[in-house]
Amino acid sequence: MDYGKYLYQQNKRQRESKKTHTAKKIKELRIRAKIEKHDLDFKIRHIKAFLNKKFKVKITVVYRGREITHSEIGQELISKVIAALGDDAIVESAPKMEGRALIAVLAPAAKKTKEKPAETVMAELTADTPATGDEPED
Repeated sequence: MDYGKYLYQQNKRQRESKKTHTAKKIKELRIRAKIEKHDLDFKIRHIKAFLNKKFKVKITVVYRGREITHSEIGQELISKVIAALGDDAIVESAPKMEGRALIAVLAPAAKKTKEKPAETVMAELTADTPATGDEPED
């Protein structure tokens, strides 16, 4: 085999391998803690559209000023979003604080996944929240 044929076949293999590889694409939606219901519904529709196009979605709840003292509002917002998405999304990373922002990453649901479905993560999140004081302490 001559060198030109070797280069041609090598380039052909590289082109074939590029067809199967896709870049990991992630979309970010920034939400303020004081978002209204309609605006949140609009953002959820965008998230569903991104997930249908096989993008990962990073949801960021941004706190400004003294809003950080009520970080539970952001937790409730992300919980609402995850509940609204249902089986369409998999929670890739649970909500966690990074500086003045609460961040969660969602991935599109595949037919067979090893990740946790959104409902189980929601159950874990609600189980981790402390009681409101209705129960007597020991």
